[in-house]
Amino acid sequence: DAGILATKQLIKSLRHAHDPHHRVDVRPSGGGEAVAPGAAASASDSSALVTAADAAAVGNLVEDDEWLGLAMEMAILVRVAVREEAKKQIRGFTSKDDYKIGDLSKEIDARVKAEVARLRDKDEYELGDLSVALDQLTKEQVCKLTGKSEYAAGDLSVEIDGRVKSAVAAFCGKEEYTTGDLTREIDRRAKSAVADFTGKEQ
Repeated sequence: DAGILATKQLIKSLRHAHDPHHRVDVRPSGGGEAVAPGAAASASDSSALVTAADAAAVGNLVEDDEWLGLAMEMAILVRVAVREEAKKQIRGFTSKDDYKIGDLSKEIDARVKAEVARLRDKDEYELGDLSVALDQLTKEQVCKLTGKSEYAAGDLSVEIDGRVKSAVAAFCGKEEYTTGDLTREIDRRAKSAVADFTGKEQ
């Protein structure tokens, strides 16, 4: 990547500022010879020397840039790896060598239609088949629940009502349910619990 290469070159050049053997000229152009850090200089050249604080600041900058460059490289590698893995999985799912926009949606749509057609015992999917297939599956499940061979309107409601009443009758210790049994049983049990708690018979 051109950006990363340029960053590395910049970091490399900045490292020289941290090298005590490298001569650094920080004076304006035409200001005389370059001065090495730590070398003796006249009073007029004292402002041109790189101080220890300057060198430390440049060193910190170099380290920060190195970490930034590494983070950028890692981010690029992860992004490329994720993208390539996604393409690989999509190619396997669609059975196509090259991925194009929309391939995934088309494949999912085709598979759903094929499954609906299979449920309807048809060779090809037609509009409305999904609703019919869902209705058919629902009726089959209701027949299993009710133990009937064929579905009739209201079977599910009747079955649920019968099971609820049977459960209430068992809760009340009765063979058959009558209206109000659940309320009366809960009231009786609540009063019995309060009597036990207070030590009273009633």
